[in-house]
Amino acid sequence: MQNLGLGLMILSMSLAFTAIGTESAFAEVIKIENARGSSEQGCEVTNLCFVPSYATARVGDTIIFLNGDDAAHTATSGTPMTGPDGVWDSGLQQPGVDYELILDTTGTFDYFCMVHPWMAGQLQILPEGAKITDDTSSNYGTTVDQIESVIYGDNTPEVSDKDPGVISEVFANIVTSDGAKDSPLIVEVEFMESDGFVINHVNYDIKISQNEQVIFAEEDAHRHLFKYPVHTTAPLEYDPKDYPVDIDVTFQGIGHFIGSLNEDAILGIHGPVGQTSTFQVVPEFGVVASLVLVISIVAVIGFSAKTRLIQRF
Repeated sequence: MQNLGLGLMILSMSLAFTAIGTESAFAEVIKIENARGSSEQGCEVTNLCFVPSYATARVGDTIIFLNGDDAAHTATSGTPMTGPDGVWDSGLQQPGVDYELILDTTGTFDYFCMVHPWMAGQLQILPEGAKITDDTSSNYGTTVDQIESVIYGDNTPEVSDKDPGVISEVFANIVTSDGAKDSPLIVEVEFMESDGFVINHVNYDIKISQNEQVIFAEEDAHRHLFKYPVHTTAPLEYDPKDYPVDIDVTFQGIGHFIGSLNEDAILGIHGPVGQTSTFQVVPEFGVVASLVLVISIVAVIGFSAKTRLIQRF
């Protein structure tokens, strides 16, 4: 009888430890670090004030904000425009001081540094146990490599024959479908040099958001002749007339690369790697362009889409 009681006790303890192990098996640690030097403006241009600037975690995961910079920072939920929203606040983190956070609510949360308001990031919290993939676009839309461009249709664009190393200016041209509430936005990005010719083999990252919520994100997109990435966002939650759609394009160079895009892996990459430009789609204005619009390029290219944006890198 005594042996039976001891056996039941051991079995209960085993089950308890198994339950604890099962619960913690899904929990992970997500680390977000203040970029070194982010206490001075400039990191917002490349969207690298927090590294990574966009992160995905799950309910129950531990998120650690690391301060590896030599200045004090905060990680505060909310936005610089609207201020703290009360979900979390690290307080002032001195250099080398970390802040741990576990959230029990799903959703997408903006955060920023109250000391340096140009520093901003976004954190998406998925349900407990949800699978997190490396491809962030899987949560926010799709990309299909078309053999026919939305911009050119059946026509073949004139491609620059310059060596990529001598191209001094790169212009991004974005064409979108009409934006409408409850419908996805279709986006195509191309890159041109200052003579108006299309640049072949261009790498870029793209993030699309509305009302400060990400509706599409993809890294390491590659565009070349006869391979036209066409990005489709999640359905727009708001009318773009009330909440314009922001498109962030980070130019990652001309040419091919091996593995991740970093200094050790780049092979024959040219251009201003890591430079980000932001475009805004506002349907009621029809054609939206940046202040650095180049008239000669507009004259060279014939556009049929509803919304066109051109910006220089």
